[in-house]
Amino acid sequence: MRAERVIVAITLALALHACASAPNPAPGALRPDEWGALINTTDSLANVGRHAAADSALLAFEQAHAGTRAASEVKFWRALYKLDPRSAASTRAEGRAMMDSYASSPEASWYRAQANVLRHLAGEIAAAEQAGGDPIIVPGDNTTAGLAARDRVIRTQRAEIERLNAEIVRLNAELERIKRRLAAPTP
Repeated sequence: MRAERVIVAITLALALHACASAPNPAPGALRPDEWGALINTTDSLANVGRHAAADSALLAFEQAHAGTRAASEVKFWRALYKLDPRSAASTRAEGRAMMDSYASSPEASWYRAQANVLRHLAGEIAAAEQAGGDPIIVPGDNTTAGLAARDRVIRTQRAEIERLNAEIVRLNAELERIKRRLAAPTP
């Protein structure tokens, strides 16, 4: 019984010492739950189309925690939301530039691999669009850019359908000519 009391007393003393000697967080220091809350909030905002609000929340966090590792990682999330084709708040070119900046930053490391993949994908998409390829259509994208892209795709598809219909008419006429020639009596 006495040994148990000694163990409890030592444990309690160590716990109190740990609490008393734990440094107070510096002003602007990151609490462990703040990062997760920030990412959850900005993700929710972006998912309902409020990309500008998500960007503002990220900027406020970056300023409040300037000089911290988390503040440097905010650049990845800002770039990610700017690359989102549903965002009316920015351009993909701006997102690509921010992602390039993040990936080349010596402070960045949490999302460097993801940033490199996204940079390459964004570059491929830009190259395809410049080459006249179809833009990426995102279901439910009702922004002006999304609707314009959808209209371009529809016009291109309609033109292709008209071209193919004209080809069918031409081939049917040729087939009829061949049938008439084969059906005609030979002299």
